[in-house]
Amino acid sequence: MNFEECYGPQIDNVLKDSPVLSIGNALFGKYNNKMDTPYFLHMYMKLIEQWESFKIHNVSILIELNDILEYKANFDLKKLFEGYIKEALKSPYKSVKLNCVMNGSGFEVKNENYDLDKVGGKDATVQSYKNKTIILLFSEKGIDAFGDGVPLLKSNESNVYNLISGKKWLSIEYYKELLKEFYEDHIKNDRMERYLLKNTTCPKEWKGKVKDDPNILINKPEKKFQIDFSLYLRNNCSDTILKETYNDDGDRYDIWVTNTEQEVYIFEIKWLGKSITETGNFTVYNGDRAIEGAWQLYHYLTEANERGRKNPSNAIRQGILLIFDARSEDTEILYPEELVSTINLDLDNCFKLQPKPFPASSAHKHYAKGS
Repeated sequence: MNFEECYGPQIDNVLKDSPVLSIGNALFGKYNNKMDTPYFLHMYMKLIEQWESFKIHNVSILIELNDILEYKANFDLKKLFEGYIKEALKSPYKSVKLNCVMNGSGFEVKNENYDLDKVGGKDATVQSYKNKTIILLFSEKGIDAFGDGVPLLKSNESNVYNLISGKKWLSIEYYKELLKEFYEDHIKNDRMERYLLKNTTCPKEWKGKVKDDPNILINKPEKKFQIDFSLYLRNNCSDTILKETYNDDGDRYDIWVTNTEQEVYIFEIKWLGKSITETGNFTVYNGDRAIEGAWQLYHYLTEANERGRKNPSNAIRQGILLIFDARSEDTEILYPEELVSTINLDLDNCFKLQPKPFPASSAHKHYAKGS
């Protein structure tokens, strides 16, 4: 079975999770290819800045982008917004629909239509589907973008702010940089209090255990590690990400990623340390657990490389073992030479969880209480 037959349906199901892919799909073949995803995001960012002072007037403006003759980076729609909102406020009108083209001067209005009712997302969805155009809906909430009947960016979703903040969207080839950022933002000190057991949230009878050992993990932490890392990739990686997907042989990959070249990267996630169970006992994993995960990846790679000899699209470019280490002691993991020498097996991603340090101002209280 080839790449498309095995993974195609699963990829289709998750394309909607990536706003970058959705925007690219909506722009494909439109406007004589004069606008791509980076241009679109640049335009969206500038429009958010220019619309900010007009939101309070509670007038909706729908702009349908009918054509792009030339993309102009330094456009200014403040006068346009001001003019139409001023007219609407003098009357019972709640919204205005504009048909525009983009040219060397910026946005040129070709047609306008005032409406007594407020235009909403449903109107924009239907219109963008019917006319196969890009539509921008300006409202008191912000700016929503639609293409081919699909919401591309919604002003109340956090991924919008990731997209417009100037943050790079990296391809999976840069997974080392993505892993480093994920560790610093989410794992290192358990900043979001997702993984380590906390005195403030655990049952009363467990508080003594946390006092004795601040490195105790929550029950079944692997699920949160997997969910958080896959979500991080979807918000920061430009490629297609699948969670808990299966290959032809029934092997389950924790996280599977493919880029535009159909090169496959797989991640196997393991945790080390001590996790509390539902009954208050402990599940303990040491370095052997990491080695077990490495052998799992080795098996996946060996099988995939064998299939790849017959069909190159079945090969795996890189297998990455991702270790979240909450052990109190710092013990080196010694992998067998057969694993270390496997050319496309990366075993150098062991991330240490460190309980959040106490601020210097309150440290004396903490130690005085012995908590």
